[in-house]
Amino acid sequence: MMEALVAFAGFGLFIVHELEEIARFVPWIRRHEHDPAFAGQMIIANRTAYPSTETVAIIILEESIVALALLGGAIALHSLALVCAVILANMLHLVGHLVDAAKYRNWTPGSVTALMTLLGNGVCTVYSFVAAPQVIGMSLILTPVAGLLLIGNLSFMLSRSQAIERWRVKHI
Repeated sequence: MMEALVAFAGFGLFIVHELEEIARFVPWIRRHEHDPAFAGQMIIANRTAYPSTETVAIIILEESIVALALLGGAIALHSLALVCAVILANMLHLVGHLVDAAKYRNWTPGSVTALMTLLGNGVCTVYSFVAAPQVIGMSLILTPVAGLLLIGNLSFMLSRSQAIERWRVKHI
C-alpha cells in the first residue's frame, strides 16, 4: 500500500507544477517571444505560432492522464519501483526547469514550482528508498523508460499543438 501513498503524493506535486505551467505559459511567451535574449529558449525557438492557454491545458491534461496511467499501473502491480521511477523522471524534468531559469536569469513557465515540487518529490523518493531499499536498483533501471515515455509523449503533443488548437476551436 506504500506505493499508493507515494504515487498519490507524487501525482499531487505533479499537478501543482502543471497548473503553474498552464497559468504562466501564454503570458510568459507574450512577454518574451520577440526578445533576442530568449530566441534559443525551447518554448520559443523556431516557432511562429504558439498554442493558447486552453490548448496548453488540453496537452497538460493528456500528459497528466499518461502519468496517472503509469502510476495506476504501478499501484495495480504493487510496484514501488515503478512509482519511484515515474517520480524520478519527473524530478529530472523539474531540474530542467531550474536550469532553464538559471540560464535565462528569469522565471520560466514551470520554474516557480519546480524547486518546491522537486523537494517534495525528493522526500517521497528518499522515504521510499529508506523504507524499501530493495527497490532502488529497479527504480533506477525504470527511470529512463518512464522518462522517455513522459517526455516523448509531451514532445509529440507539443508537435501537434497547432492541430489540437484547430480541433479545440472547431469542437469546444
